Amino acid sequence: MLENRAEEWKNMFLAEGREERDQQITALQKRRIIKLLEERFGHLPPCLAVSIERISDPEVLTEFIILACTTNSLQDFEFRSVAVHPSPRGQQK
Repeated sequence: MLENRAEEWKNMFLAEGREERDQQITALQKRRIIKLLEERFGHLPPCLAVSIERISDPEVLTEFIILACTTNSLQDFEFRSVAVHPSPRGQQK
């Protein structure tokens, strides 16, 4: 009984650690996207930064990092980002 309880706690602790790590990675990806866009194109419209912050899918964020590196303008980033994640500015959560 005690061994089972210890195993449960261990698994809960490990799951919490993975979840926290995933949240940190997602937050880092968002900061990288915003920083890349600011370095390349200057100040971002607040609504674009907010829409990036609302995205929680790591795959979408990875695609946005690639877009931020390869796009020709901020307007192009916004246009191309819709193909990756429909309506990034209008996203509601």
